[in-house]
Amino acid sequence: MKFIVAFIIFLIVHLHAEVIILTPAEEKNWDIQTQIPESSPLFPLGEFIGEVTPPPSLIQSISLPFDAMVQQLYIAKYQQVKKGELLARVTGSAWIDAQQQAIKAVIDLKEQMTITERKRLLCQEGIIPKKECISAEAALEVLRIKRDASRALLEGYGANDETLEKLFQTLKISQTLDIVSPYNGTVTIHNATPGKNLSSAETLFVIYQEGRQWIESKIEARYANLLQKEQSVQITITGKTFAAKVVERASVIEPESQTLLVRFEVPEDATLQSGLRAGTVISIKEPMLKIPKNAVINLGTKKILFVKNDKGYTPVPVEISAEDEYAYYIPDDKKYHHPVAVSSVAILKNLIGDENE
Repeated sequence: MKFIVAFIIFLIVHLHAEVIILTPAEEKNWDIQTQIPESSPLFPLGEFIGEVTPPPSLIQSISLPFDAMVQQLYIAKYQQVKKGELLARVTGSAWIDAQQQAIKAVIDLKEQMTITERKRLLCQEGIIPKKECISAEAALEVLRIKRDASRALLEGYGANDETLEKLFQTLKISQTLDIVSPYNGTVTIHNATPGKNLSSAETLFVIYQEGRQWIESKIEARYANLLQKEQSVQITITGKTFAAKVVERASVIEPESQTLLVRFEVPEDATLQSGLRAGTVISIKEPMLKIPKNAVINLGTKKILFVKNDKGYTPVPVEISAEDEYAYYIPDDKKYHHPVAVSSVAILKNLIGDENE
């Protein structure tokens, strides 16, 4: 009873005071504890659903420029492959025809080289006119161009240097063509099966090449607008935390969800698997102050802290930038670099003439 009377008298004396002055005994009786706001290098934007996806530049499609039949298959869907690894062996009439043309070009070139060399000797001895030699040299150059064009066509079909050298040396046609992976990655689309005929318009494989991944997330516009291109952020997904940066933020809001699509580039050592969808905590790298939630109380339309200084407790308005389960994040301002009340805040609120919590 004495405690209640004392409190009422104290309330009358200090009503509407700008600074609430308490004695150590009063602070102890009302269990008013303080804590200095904790410095935080991050501004937690929130948790959103993120999806790991490769950038378009890392999505590689493998197809053939001619109709072919798959004879043998060496890899399966979602299998990881290395650069140069054999994926499939195919055959096709266009592949065989191209080899025949290349062999003919090589044979014709060799014949013309022999003719040209003989005419060079005859021209040097003055037996035949020089125009014969000029004509022979021109014919030789044409055949070189035809040979190089045949080689380029076979390269376009997917033949490697080893296959081409063997063809031009032995002049023997290979019935099949080896399809190898041009890079390290994971097979994500697989349309090849043994015995299947594929047209030139069809894709054999799609490989997600190893490299920096993206995380795409649809974020509420009010939060997404705080992110800018090239901005540094911290991301936590499936227990992994790493630095990332904003690659792109959509300029158009999706009408139904009122969200913006934001893409983040993550480091290669994050080792995230493409297609993963999970809760993603995004934090902006910006200095903030972290305070317990029970330190903030409503006063009218404002949120306030009770900051303690040499004179007493002063109610100070505060803007909440972000929050997590236990704490609020506020701007790193010097006026908050003092102890703030973290218990019995409602009592301090009443002392300034507001009984509504």
